[in-house]
Amino acid sequence: MPILDRLGIDKAYWLKAMQPEGLKLNRAIGCLNKLKQYAERVGCAWLHGETQSKHLYHGDVVC
Repeated sequence: MPILDRLGIDKAYWLKAMQPEGLKLNRAIGCLNKLKQYAERVGCAWLHGETQSKHLYHGDVVC
């Protein structure tokens, strides 16, 4: 099984994200749970990218 499938990542959205003009992410990319943990760890009240994370990762992914 391809790695993106195993990680529960939408292939088309991943390719878009990896383009130079891709997603407008400021600090991090990942599943929503990990983004929230990162924000807490670095002292941010929030991080830009929640919507992108929801598009990128399929709903049943546990990370």
